[in-house]
Amino acid sequence: MKLLFLGPPASGKSTIIKCLSELYNIETHNLDKVINKRYISSYPKPSIPLERSFIDSAVLEFINESQIYPDCIIELPHHNYIALLIEHRKWFDGFDHIFAITASTQTLLSRNAIRTDSIPEEYILDCSSMYEISRIFFQKLFGKKYVEINSECHDIQQTIQIIQRVIEG
Repeated sequence: MKLLFLGPPASGKSTIIKCLSELYNIETHNLDKVINKRYISSYPKPSIPLERSFIDSAVLEFINESQIYPDCIIELPHHNYIALLIEHRKWFDGFDHIFAITASTQTLLSRNAIRTDSIPEEYILDCSSMYEISRIFFQKLFGKKYVEINSECHDIQQTIQIIQRVIEG
């Protein structure tokens, strides 16, 4: 079973993935962690902005590595580099289900404010807007394997149950 989770920061992806990983005893992989690991090892000063070519190569590395995982849950935070991944359509074909975890912009900002690893508000606003613009595109591109869940409407247990019903048919 291969699952992909995407959505804006603070939508609840990591929390959901942690629960599913324990429930199904399946490993998880996060694109942000790959980029951060590569960024930290490549740049001694964290203040240096990431170059587009650097992000593109990290994403390609992630795509190539993730193709060898037989069963896994992959977290794909919704960043500006999602367009690069869309160019790699066949990569998405390898997933049994693609879950988009959503929440209103206000909820994303509220959740982000209490996180220990909070990110700039402008970034949340950009990601939220970009996701809203691309929703129809994702629905058309991924068809029936694409499921959108608003994490505001359900508590974590209800969300896990919804995902389980989708996975188990």
